[in-house]
Amino acid sequence: MGKYRNWPISRSFIIKLCLISVWLFVLIEYCVANRQQVLESFKVSSVEAAATIEDDFLMAQSYASSLSQQMSKNIQLAELQALYHPAASFLHYFPQYDNFGIDPEYSSRFNINGSLLGLGHYQRLDGQQFQELSAALALGIRPEPRLGLVWTYYTSLAKFSYIVPGVSVSQYQLTDDTFASDHWQLLLPENNPTANPVVSDAYQDAAGEGLVVSIASPVLVNDVFKGAMFVDVSQRAWAPEALWKGSIGEFILTSRQNQVLATSVVLSDEQLTAELDYRDFLSKWDTTWLGNEPLVLRYPLLDGQLQLIAYIYPSTLVWATLWDISYELVLMHLLLLSLYLLYRLRRSLVFQRYVAAHDSLSGLLNRGAMSARSEEMRMRHQRFDEPMSLVLFDLDHFKSVNDNYGHHTGDEVIHAFAKVLKNVSRNVDLVSRHGGEEFLAMLERTDINGAEAFANRVLKATRVAPVSGKRLTVTASAGATQLLVNEEIDSALKRADKALYQAKSAGRDRCISLLP
Repeated sequence: MGKYRNWPISRSFIIKLCLISVWLFVLIEYCVANRQQVLESFKVSSVEAAATIEDDFLMAQSYASSLSQQMSKNIQLAELQALYHPAASFLHYFPQYDNFGIDPEYSSRFNINGSLLGLGHYQRLDGQQFQELSAALALGIRPEPRLGLVWTYYTSLAKFSYIVPGVSVSQYQLTDDTFASDHWQLLLPENNPTANPVVSDAYQDAAGEGLVVSIASPVLVNDVFKGAMFVDVSQRAWAPEALWKGSIGEFILTSRQNQVLATSVVLSDEQLTAELDYRDFLSKWDTTWLGNEPLVLRYPLLDGQLQLIAYIYPSTLVWATLWDISYELVLMHLLLLSLYLLYRLRRSLVFQRYVAAHDSLSGLLNRGAMSARSEEMRMRHQRFDEPMSLVLFDLDHFKSVNDNYGHHTGDEVIHAFAKVLKNVSRNVDLVSRHGGEEFLAMLERTDINGAEAFANRVLKATRVAPVSGKRLTVTASAGATQLLVNEEIDSALKRADKALYQAKSAGRDRCISLLP
Protein backbone atom coordinates (compact mmCIF):
# COMPACT_ATOMS: atom_id res chain seq x y z
CA MET A 1 0.00 0.00 0.00
CA GLY A 2 2.99 2.29 0.51
CA LYS A 3 3.53 2.79 -3.22
CA TYR A 4 0.02 4.19 -3.58
CA ARG A 5 0.67 6.78 -0.90
CA ASN A 6 3.34 8.33 -3.19
CA TRP A 7 1.04 8.27 -6.23
CA PRO A 8 1.25 11.78 -7.80
CA ILE A 9 -2.49 11.94 -8.59
CA SER A 10 -4.30 12.84 -5.39
CA ARG A 11 -7.93 12.32 -4.51
CA SER A 12 -8.44 16.09 -4.62
CA PHE A 13 -7.08 16.14 -8.16
CA ILE A 14 -9.48 13.39 -9.22
CA ILE A 15 -12.45 15.26 -7.70
CA LYS A 16 -11.41 18.43 -9.53
CA LEU A 17 -11.01 16.48 -12.74
CA CYS A 18 -14.47 14.99 -12.35
CA LEU A 19 -15.99 18.40 -11.63
CA ILE A 20 -14.25 19.84 -14.69
CA SER A 21 -15.49 16.94 -16.79
CA VAL A 22 -19.05 17.48 -15.62
CA TRP A 23 -18.69 21.20 -16.24
CA LEU A 24 -17.37 20.62 -19.76
CA PHE A 25 -20.19 18.16 -20.47
CA VAL A 26 -22.76 20.76 -19.37
CA LEU A 27 -21.07 23.39 -21.51
CA ILE A 28 -21.05 21.12 -24.55
CA GLU A 29 -24.74 20.41 -24.08
CA TYR A 30 -25.34 24.12 -23.72
CA CYS A 31 -23.29 24.73 -26.85
CA VAL A 32 -25.48 22.38 -28.86
CA ALA A 33 -28.62 24.07 -27.55
CA ASN A 34 -27.14 27.51 -28.11
CA ARG A 35 -26.35 26.76 -31.77
CA GLN A 36 -30.06 26.92 -32.59
CA GLN A 37 -30.39 30.18 -30.68
CA VAL A 38 -27.52 31.71 -32.68
CA LEU A 39 -29.15 30.56 -35.90
CA GLU A 40 -32.47 32.11 -34.88
CA SER A 41 -30.70 35.35 -34.02
CA PHE A 42 -29.18 35.40 -37.51
CA LYS A 43 -32.62 34.89 -39.05
CA VAL A 44 -34.11 37.71 -36.96
CA SER A 45 -31.31 40.12 -37.95
CA SER A 46 -31.82 39.14 -41.59
CA VAL A 47 -35.54 39.91 -41.41
CA GLU A 48 -34.82 43.25 -39.71
CA ALA A 49 -32.24 44.18 -42.36
CA ALA A 50 -34.68 43.30 -45.14
CA ALA A 51 -37.44 45.36 -43.53
CA THR A 52 -35.12 48.36 -43.07
CA ILE A 53 -33.94 48.31 -46.68
CA GLU A 54 -37.46 47.90 -48.02
CA ASP A 55 -38.78 50.72 -45.81
CA ASP A 56 -36.06 53.06 -47.11
CA PHE A 57 -36.85 52.20 -50.72
CA LEU A 58 -40.59 52.46 -50.10
CA MET A 59 -40.14 55.98 -48.70
CA ALA A 60 -38.26 57.00 -51.85
CA GLN A 61 -40.85 55.24 -54.02
CA SER A 62 -43.70 56.96 -52.18
CA TYR A 63 -41.99 60.30 -52.72
CA ALA A 64 -41.65 59.59 -56.45
CA SER A 65 -45.32 58.54 -56.64
CA SER A 66 -46.50 61.71 -54.89
CA LEU A 67 -44.48 63.86 -57.32
CA SER A 68 -45.87 61.81 -60.19
CA GLN A 69 -49.44 62.58 -59.09
CA GLN A 70 -48.57 66.26 -58.68
CA MET A 71 -47.04 66.35 -62.16
CA SER A 72 -50.17 64.78 -63.64
CA LYS A 73 -52.30 67.50 -62.00
CA ASN A 74 -49.92 70.21 -63.21
CA ILE A 75 -50.16 68.99 -66.80
CA GLN A 76 -53.96 69.00 -66.64
CA LEU A 77 -53.93 72.55 -65.24
CA ALA A 78 -51.47 73.65 -67.90
CA GLU A 79 -53.63 72.18 -70.67
CA LEU A 80 -56.57 74.14 -69.24
CA GLN A 81 -54.32 77.22 -69.35
CA ALA A 82 -54.65 77.53 -65.56
CA LEU A 83 -50.93 76.99 -64.94
CA TYR A 84 -47.97 78.59 -66.67
CA HIS A 85 -44.37 79.10 -65.60
CA PRO A 86 -42.80 82.24 -67.11
CA ALA A 87 -39.38 80.60 -67.45
CA ALA A 88 -40.83 78.44 -70.27
CA SER A 89 -40.68 81.55 -72.48
CA PHE A 90 -36.90 81.90 -72.12
CA LEU A 91 -35.56 78.70 -73.65
CA HIS A 92 -32.09 78.63 -75.16
CA TYR A 93 -30.55 76.21 -77.65
CA PHE A 94 -26.98 74.98 -77.10
CA PRO A 95 -25.84 73.79 -80.55
CA GLN A 96 -22.54 72.34 -79.30
CA TYR A 97 -24.51 69.85 -77.17
CA ASP A 98 -27.65 69.63 -79.35
CA ASN A 99 -29.65 70.31 -76.18
CA PHE A 100 -31.89 73.15 -75.07
CA GLY A 101 -32.55 74.60 -71.63
CA ILE A 102 -33.44 77.77 -69.74
CA ASP A 103 -31.33 80.73 -70.78
CA PRO A 104 -28.72 80.95 -67.92
CA GLU A 105 -29.24 84.67 -67.36
CA TYR A 106 -32.94 84.07 -66.59
CA SER A 107 -32.55 81.03 -64.25
CA SER A 108 -31.80 83.13 -61.19
CA ARG A 109 -34.53 85.62 -62.04
CA PHE A 110 -37.22 82.94 -61.77
CA ASN A 111 -35.63 81.25 -58.72
CA ILE A 112 -35.38 77.88 -60.46
CA ASN A 113 -33.64 75.37 -58.20
CA GLY A 114 -33.22 72.78 -60.94
CA SER A 115 -32.14 72.48 -64.57
CA LEU A 116 -34.21 71.99 -67.70
CA LEU A 117 -32.54 69.90 -70.40
CA GLY A 118 -34.08 68.90 -73.71
CA LEU A 119 -32.86 66.91 -76.68
CA GLY A 120 -32.52 68.88 -79.89
CA HIS A 121 -34.02 72.34 -80.53
CA TYR A 122 -36.93 73.60 -78.47
CA GLN A 123 -38.74 74.71 -81.63
CA ARG A 124 -39.66 71.08 -82.26
CA LEU A 125 -42.06 71.12 -79.29
CA ASP A 126 -45.76 71.52 -80.01
CA GLY A 127 -48.25 73.46 -77.87
CA GLN A 128 -49.12 70.59 -75.51
CA GLN A 129 -45.44 69.77 -75.03
CA PHE A 130 -44.72 73.40 -74.10
CA GLN A 131 -47.55 73.19 -71.57
CA GLU A 132 -46.05 69.99 -70.16
CA LEU A 133 -42.64 71.70 -69.93
CA SER A 134 -44.23 74.60 -68.04
CA ALA A 135 -45.98 72.13 -65.71
CA ALA A 136 -42.62 70.51 -64.91
CA LEU A 137 -41.01 73.86 -64.06
CA ALA A 138 -43.92 74.58 -61.70
CA LEU A 139 -43.44 71.35 -59.74
CA GLY A 140 -41.40 73.05 -57.02
CA ILE A 141 -39.20 70.01 -56.37
CA ARG A 142 -36.98 70.35 -53.32
CA PRO A 143 -33.87 68.25 -52.58
CA GLU A 144 -34.54 65.46 -50.08
CA PRO A 145 -31.14 64.42 -48.63
CA ARG A 146 -32.85 62.74 -45.64
CA LEU A 147 -34.11 60.08 -48.08
CA GLY A 148 -30.64 59.60 -49.54
CA LEU A 149 -31.70 61.13 -52.87
CA VAL A 150 -28.97 62.58 -55.09
CA TRP A 151 -31.27 63.49 -58.01
CA THR A 152 -35.00 64.05 -58.42
CA TYR A 153 -36.22 64.67 -61.97
CA TYR A 154 -39.07 64.43 -64.42
CA THR A 155 -38.35 62.94 -67.86
CA SER A 156 -40.91 63.43 -70.59
CA LEU A 157 -41.81 61.30 -73.58
CA ALA A 158 -41.23 64.59 -75.45
CA LYS A 159 -37.51 64.11 -74.65
CA PHE A 160 -36.85 66.76 -72.04
CA SER A 161 -36.03 66.54 -68.32
CA TYR A 162 -36.34 68.84 -65.32
CA ILE A 163 -33.58 67.88 -62.84
CA VAL A 164 -33.15 68.88 -59.15
CA PRO A 165 -30.59 69.87 -57.98
CA GLY A 166 -29.49 71.75 -61.05
CA VAL A 167 -26.73 70.54 -63.36
CA SER A 168 -25.21 72.49 -66.24
CA VAL A 169 -25.59 71.32 -69.82
CA SER A 170 -21.80 71.01 -70.01
CA GLN A 171 -21.92 68.32 -67.30
CA TYR A 172 -24.86 66.31 -68.56
CA GLN A 173 -26.86 66.17 -71.80
CA LEU A 174 -29.83 64.18 -73.00
CA THR A 175 -29.10 61.87 -75.95
CA ASP A 176 -31.01 59.28 -77.94
CA ASP A 177 -29.31 56.65 -75.75
CA THR A 178 -31.11 58.12 -72.72
CA PHE A 179 -34.46 57.08 -74.18
CA ALA A 180 -33.14 53.77 -75.49
CA SER A 181 -31.98 52.58 -72.05
CA ASP A 182 -33.58 49.51 -70.51
CA HIS A 183 -34.84 51.47 -67.52
CA TRP A 184 -36.73 53.94 -69.72
CA GLN A 185 -38.07 51.20 -71.99
CA LEU A 186 -39.45 49.32 -68.96
CA LEU A 187 -41.61 52.36 -68.17
CA LEU A 188 -43.34 52.51 -71.56
CA PRO A 189 -46.98 51.35 -71.61
CA GLU A 190 -46.23 48.35 -73.84
CA ASN A 191 -43.79 47.05 -71.20
CA ASN A 192 -45.57 48.41 -68.10
CA PRO A 193 -49.31 48.36 -68.86
CA THR A 194 -50.28 48.73 -65.17
CA ALA A 195 -48.00 51.80 -64.72
CA ASN A 196 -46.22 50.36 -61.70
CA PRO A 197 -43.11 52.00 -60.20
CA VAL A 198 -39.90 50.52 -61.58
CA VAL A 199 -36.55 50.09 -59.80
CA SER A 200 -33.44 50.10 -61.99
CA ASP A 201 -30.18 48.21 -61.65
CA ALA A 202 -27.34 50.09 -59.99
CA TYR A 203 -25.23 52.24 -62.25
CA GLN A 204 -22.52 54.86 -62.04
CA ASP A 205 -24.08 58.31 -62.05
CA ALA A 206 -23.10 60.34 -65.11
CA ALA A 207 -22.72 63.49 -62.97
CA GLY A 208 -20.24 61.84 -60.61
CA GLU A 209 -22.44 60.93 -57.63
CA GLY A 210 -21.19 57.34 -57.54
CA LEU A 211 -23.35 54.21 -57.56
CA VAL A 212 -27.10 54.98 -57.66
CA VAL A 213 -30.41 53.19 -58.18
CA SER A 214 -33.31 54.94 -59.93
CA ILE A 215 -36.90 54.55 -58.78
CA ALA A 216 -39.35 55.72 -61.45
CA SER A 217 -43.09 56.35 -61.21
CA PRO A 218 -44.98 56.80 -64.53
CA VAL A 219 -46.96 60.00 -65.08
CA LEU A 220 -50.35 59.46 -66.74
CA VAL A 221 -52.84 62.08 -67.85
CA ASN A 222 -56.24 60.62 -68.74
CA ASP A 223 -54.55 57.20 -68.97
CA VAL A 224 -52.04 58.55 -71.49
CA PHE A 225 -48.35 58.06 -70.66
CA LYS A 226 -46.55 61.43 -70.56
CA GLY A 227 -43.30 60.62 -68.82
CA ALA A 228 -42.00 59.54 -65.41
CA MET A 229 -40.80 60.98 -62.12
CA PHE A 230 -37.40 59.63 -61.11
CA VAL A 231 -35.62 59.64 -57.77
CA ASP A 232 -32.00 58.46 -57.72
CA VAL A 233 -31.02 56.84 -54.41
CA SER A 234 -27.31 56.76 -53.50
CA GLN A 235 -25.62 53.62 -52.31
CA ARG A 236 -24.95 55.34 -48.96
CA ALA A 237 -28.70 55.30 -48.35
CA TRP A 238 -29.61 51.77 -49.37
CA ALA A 239 -26.54 50.06 -47.89
CA PRO A 240 -25.52 51.86 -44.68
CA GLU A 241 -22.68 50.19 -42.79
CA ALA A 242 -24.78 50.19 -39.60
CA LEU A 243 -27.22 47.80 -41.27
CA TRP A 244 -24.66 44.98 -41.43
CA LYS A 245 -22.75 45.81 -38.28
CA GLY A 246 -23.12 43.27 -35.50
CA SER A 247 -24.55 40.44 -37.60
CA ILE A 248 -22.79 37.09 -37.58
CA GLY A 249 -23.69 36.40 -41.21
CA GLU A 250 -23.19 38.23 -44.48
CA PHE A 251 -25.65 40.07 -46.69
CA ILE A 252 -25.96 40.71 -50.42
CA LEU A 253 -28.48 43.13 -51.93
CA THR A 254 -29.21 42.24 -55.57
CA SER A 255 -31.34 43.54 -58.39
CA ARG A 256 -33.94 41.44 -60.19
CA GLN A 257 -31.18 40.52 -62.70
CA ASN A 258 -29.03 39.23 -59.80
CA GLN A 259 -26.63 42.17 -60.01
CA VAL A 260 -24.85 42.77 -56.71
CA LEU A 261 -25.90 46.22 -55.49
CA ALA A 262 -24.32 46.10 -52.03
CA THR A 263 -22.76 43.62 -49.67
CA SER A 264 -21.52 43.46 -46.11
CA VAL A 265 -18.20 42.15 -47.44
CA VAL A 266 -15.83 45.02 -48.15
CA LEU A 267 -15.39 45.42 -51.92
CA SER A 268 -13.65 47.99 -54.04
CA ASP A 269 -15.60 50.30 -56.34
CA GLU A 270 -14.34 48.30 -59.32
CA GLN A 271 -15.72 45.07 -57.87
CA LEU A 272 -19.08 46.66 -57.04
CA THR A 273 -19.46 48.05 -60.57
CA ALA A 274 -18.41 44.81 -62.21
CA GLU A 275 -22.04 43.61 -62.18
CA LEU A 276 -21.24 40.41 -60.33
CA ASP A 277 -23.86 37.70 -60.24
CA TYR A 278 -24.53 36.87 -56.60
CA ARG A 279 -24.04 33.14 -57.28
CA ASP A 280 -20.54 33.81 -58.56
CA PHE A 281 -20.07 36.13 -55.62
CA LEU A 282 -20.85 33.38 -53.10
CA SER A 283 -18.48 31.03 -54.85
CA LYS A 284 -15.73 33.63 -54.98
CA TRP A 285 -15.92 34.46 -51.29
CA ASP A 286 -16.46 30.90 -49.97
CA THR A 287 -13.56 30.58 -47.54
CA THR A 288 -15.09 28.07 -45.12
CA TRP A 289 -12.73 25.36 -43.97
CA LEU A 290 -15.65 22.98 -43.51
CA GLY A 291 -16.22 22.92 -47.26
CA ASN A 292 -20.02 22.92 -46.89
CA GLU A 293 -22.57 25.03 -48.71
CA PRO A 294 -23.68 28.12 -46.77
CA LEU A 295 -27.16 28.47 -45.33
CA VAL A 296 -28.82 31.00 -47.66
CA LEU A 297 -31.97 33.00 -46.83
CA ARG A 298 -33.68 35.07 -49.55
CA TYR A 299 -36.02 38.00 -48.95
CA PRO A 300 -37.76 39.52 -52.02
CA LEU A 301 -38.20 43.28 -51.72
CA LEU A 302 -40.46 45.70 -53.61
CA ASP A 303 -42.48 42.92 -55.26
CA GLY A 304 -39.37 41.10 -56.40
CA GLN A 305 -37.56 44.09 -57.93
CA LEU A 306 -34.84 43.72 -55.29
CA GLN A 307 -33.67 40.78 -53.23
CA LEU A 308 -31.76 40.60 -49.97
CA ILE A 309 -29.71 37.43 -49.61
CA ALA A 310 -28.46 36.56 -46.13
CA TYR A 311 -26.02 33.71 -45.81
CA ILE A 312 -23.89 32.11 -43.12
CA TYR A 313 -21.28 29.39 -43.42
CA PRO A 314 -21.23 26.41 -41.04
CA SER A 315 -17.78 27.42 -39.80
CA THR A 316 -19.09 30.89 -38.92
CA LEU A 317 -22.02 29.34 -37.08
CA VAL A 318 -19.66 27.10 -35.09
CA TRP A 319 -17.37 29.96 -34.13
CA ALA A 320 -20.29 32.19 -33.20
CA THR A 321 -21.67 29.48 -30.94
CA LEU A 322 -18.28 28.87 -29.33
CA TRP A 323 -17.95 32.58 -28.79
CA ASP A 324 -21.17 32.64 -26.80
CA ILE A 325 -20.04 29.66 -24.75
CA SER A 326 -16.60 31.10 -24.13
CA TYR A 327 -18.25 33.72 -21.97
CA GLU A 328 -19.46 30.97 -19.68
CA LEU A 329 -16.02 29.39 -19.58
CA VAL A 330 -14.12 32.47 -18.57
CA LEU A 331 -16.75 33.94 -16.26
CA MET A 332 -15.32 32.45 -13.07
CA HIS A 333 -11.76 33.32 -14.06
CA LEU A 334 -12.79 36.94 -14.52
CA LEU A 335 -14.65 37.21 -11.25
CA LEU A 336 -11.76 38.72 -9.30
CA LEU A 337 -10.96 41.05 -12.16
CA SER A 338 -14.61 42.08 -12.26
CA LEU A 339 -14.58 42.89 -8.57
CA TYR A 340 -11.46 44.97 -9.05
CA LEU A 341 -13.01 46.77 -11.99
CA LEU A 342 -16.15 47.42 -9.96
CA TYR A 343 -13.99 48.98 -7.28
CA ARG A 344 -12.27 51.18 -9.85
CA LEU A 345 -15.63 52.00 -11.38
CA ARG A 346 -16.98 53.07 -8.01
CA ARG A 347 -14.03 55.38 -7.55
CA SER A 348 -14.56 56.74 -11.03
CA LEU A 349 -18.25 57.32 -10.34
CA VAL A 350 -17.44 59.17 -7.14
CA PHE A 351 -15.05 61.35 -9.08
CA GLN A 352 -17.56 61.93 -11.88
CA ARG A 353 -20.22 62.88 -9.37
CA TYR A 354 -17.82 65.36 -7.84
CA VAL A 355 -17.00 66.82 -11.27
CA ALA A 356 -20.69 67.01 -12.18
CA ALA A 357 -21.52 68.87 -8.97
CA HIS A 358 -18.60 71.32 -8.83
CA ASP A 359 -17.42 74.27 -10.86
CA SER A 360 -14.09 73.45 -12.52
CA LEU A 361 -12.52 76.90 -11.99
CA SER A 362 -13.51 77.71 -8.42
CA GLY A 363 -13.91 74.21 -7.00
CA LEU A 364 -17.21 75.29 -5.42
CA LEU A 365 -20.59 73.72 -6.03
CA ASN A 366 -22.09 74.57 -9.39
CA ARG A 367 -25.52 76.10 -9.77
CA GLY A 368 -27.34 72.81 -10.40
CA ALA A 369 -25.82 71.05 -7.40
CA MET A 370 -26.48 74.05 -5.18
CA SER A 371 -30.13 74.08 -6.21
CA ALA A 372 -30.56 70.43 -5.21
CA ARG A 373 -28.64 70.59 -1.93
CA SER A 374 -30.10 73.89 -0.80
CA GLU A 375 -33.56 72.41 -1.20
CA GLU A 376 -32.55 69.62 1.21
CA MET A 377 -31.30 72.28 3.63
CA ARG A 378 -34.60 74.15 3.32
CA MET A 379 -36.55 70.97 4.20
CA ARG A 380 -34.45 70.56 7.36
CA HIS A 381 -35.00 74.24 8.14
CA GLN A 382 -38.78 73.75 7.98
CA ARG A 383 -38.79 70.45 9.81
CA PHE A 384 -36.71 71.58 12.83
CA ASP A 385 -37.82 75.23 12.75
CA GLU A 386 -34.24 76.50 12.58
CA PRO A 387 -33.15 79.78 10.97
CA MET A 388 -31.59 79.67 7.52
CA SER A 389 -30.05 82.52 5.53
CA LEU A 390 -28.42 83.07 2.18
CA VAL A 391 -25.86 85.60 0.93
CA LEU A 392 -25.31 86.51 -2.72
CA PHE A 393 -21.86 87.90 -3.57
CA ASP A 394 -20.69 89.72 -6.70
CA LEU A 395 -17.08 90.69 -7.45
CA ASP A 396 -16.74 94.44 -8.00
CA HIS A 397 -15.44 95.73 -11.34
CA PHE A 398 -14.66 92.23 -12.51
CA LYS A 399 -14.92 93.19 -16.17
CA SER A 400 -12.24 95.82 -15.63
CA VAL A 401 -9.96 93.15 -14.17
CA ASN A 402 -10.38 91.07 -17.32
CA ASP A 403 -9.89 94.06 -19.58
CA ASN A 404 -6.85 95.48 -17.78
CA TYR A 405 -5.06 92.34 -16.57
CA GLY A 406 -6.38 89.64 -18.89
CA HIS A 407 -8.74 86.70 -18.46
CA HIS A 408 -6.04 84.61 -16.80
CA THR A 409 -5.91 87.11 -13.95
CA GLY A 410 -9.71 87.15 -13.87
CA ASP A 411 -9.64 83.39 -13.34
CA GLU A 412 -7.14 83.84 -10.51
CA VAL A 413 -9.44 86.39 -8.87
CA ILE A 414 -12.36 83.93 -9.00
CA HIS A 415 -10.15 81.19 -7.58
CA ALA A 416 -8.92 83.47 -4.76
CA PHE A 417 -12.44 84.56 -3.83
CA ALA A 418 -13.63 80.93 -3.83
CA LYS A 419 -10.79 80.10 -1.43
CA VAL A 420 -11.94 82.91 0.87
CA LEU A 421 -15.51 81.56 0.83
CA LYS A 422 -14.30 78.08 1.72
CA ASN A 423 -12.14 79.33 4.59
CA VAL A 424 -14.79 81.57 6.13
CA SER A 425 -17.76 79.20 5.76
CA ARG A 426 -18.51 76.27 8.04
CA ASN A 427 -18.75 72.61 7.05
CA VAL A 428 -22.54 72.73 7.32
CA ASP A 429 -22.79 75.73 4.97
CA LEU A 430 -23.13 75.48 1.20
CA VAL A 431 -21.13 77.74 -1.12
CA SER A 432 -21.37 77.79 -4.92
CA ARG A 433 -20.39 79.73 -7.98
CA HIS A 434 -23.75 81.09 -9.01
CA GLY A 435 -22.63 82.24 -12.43
CA GLY A 436 -19.83 84.39 -13.85
CA GLU A 437 -18.54 86.51 -10.98
CA GLU A 438 -21.53 85.79 -8.70
CA PHE A 439 -21.31 83.44 -5.71
CA LEU A 440 -23.95 82.11 -3.34
CA ALA A 441 -23.68 80.97 0.29
CA MET A 442 -26.47 79.05 2.06
CA LEU A 443 -26.03 79.30 5.84
CA GLU A 444 -27.67 76.68 8.05
CA ARG A 445 -28.89 77.62 11.55
CA THR A 446 -28.05 81.27 10.84
CA ASP A 447 -30.32 84.30 11.17
CA ILE A 448 -30.06 87.58 9.26
CA ASN A 449 -27.57 89.05 11.74
CA GLY A 450 -25.32 86.04 11.46
CA ALA A 451 -25.58 86.16 7.66
CA GLU A 452 -24.55 89.80 7.61
CA ALA A 453 -21.63 89.08 9.95
CA PHE A 454 -20.56 86.19 7.71
CA ALA A 455 -20.72 88.43 4.64
CA ASN A 456 -18.59 91.12 6.29
CA ARG A 457 -15.95 88.54 7.25
CA VAL A 458 -15.83 87.40 3.63
CA LEU A 459 -15.57 90.97 2.33
CA LYS A 460 -12.79 91.77 4.80
CA ALA A 461 -10.81 88.67 3.86
CA THR A 462 -11.31 89.41 0.16
CA ARG A 463 -9.64 92.81 0.41
CA VAL A 464 -6.37 91.25 1.56
CA ALA A 465 -6.58 88.07 -0.51
CA PRO A 466 -3.42 87.61 -2.65
CA VAL A 467 -3.87 87.23 -6.42
CA SER A 468 -0.74 85.47 -7.78
CA GLY A 469 1.61 88.10 -6.41
CA LYS A 470 -0.07 90.95 -8.28
CA ARG A 471 -0.62 94.25 -6.50
CA LEU A 472 -4.34 94.04 -7.05
CA THR A 473 -7.03 94.81 -4.48
CA VAL A 474 -10.21 92.80 -5.00
CA THR A 475 -13.51 93.80 -3.45
CA ALA A 476 -16.97 92.35 -3.54
CA SER A 477 -20.53 93.36 -2.76
CA ALA A 478 -23.07 91.21 -0.94
CA GLY A 479 -26.81 90.94 -0.45
CA ALA A 480 -28.08 88.95 2.56
CA THR A 481 -31.52 87.74 3.59
CA GLN A 482 -33.14 85.22 5.88
CA LEU A 483 -35.46 82.51 4.64
CA LEU A 484 -38.95 82.69 6.08
CA VAL A 485 -40.96 79.66 7.16
CA ASN A 486 -42.42 77.88 4.13
CA GLU A 487 -40.71 80.32 1.76
CA GLU A 488 -39.23 79.00 -1.47
CA ILE A 489 -35.52 79.52 -2.09
CA ASP A 490 -36.14 81.32 -5.39
CA SER A 491 -38.18 83.93 -3.55
CA ALA A 492 -35.43 84.53 -1.02
CA LEU A 493 -32.84 84.56 -3.79
CA LYS A 494 -34.68 87.38 -5.56
CA ARG A 495 -34.65 89.35 -2.32
CA ALA A 496 -30.93 88.75 -1.89
CA ASP A 497 -30.36 89.84 -5.48
CA LYS A 498 -32.25 93.05 -4.75
CA ALA A 499 -30.11 93.63 -1.67
CA LEU A 500 -26.99 93.02 -3.76
CA TYR A 501 -28.15 95.61 -6.26
CA GLN A 502 -28.59 98.12 -3.42
CA ALA A 503 -25.07 97.34 -2.19
CA LYS A 504 -23.72 98.01 -5.68
CA SER A 505 -25.65 101.27 -5.91
CA ALA A 506 -24.44 102.37 -2.49
CA GLY A 507 -20.80 102.29 -3.53
CA ARG A 508 -19.84 98.58 -3.54
CA ASP A 509 -17.55 96.72 -1.09
CA ARG A 510 -20.36 96.35 1.44
CA CYS A 511 -23.22 94.09 2.48
CA ILE A 512 -26.88 95.08 2.49
CA SER A 513 -29.39 92.82 4.24
CA LEU A 514 -33.11 92.73 3.52
CA LEU A 515 -36.10 91.11 5.17
CA PRO A 516 -39.61 90.90 3.67
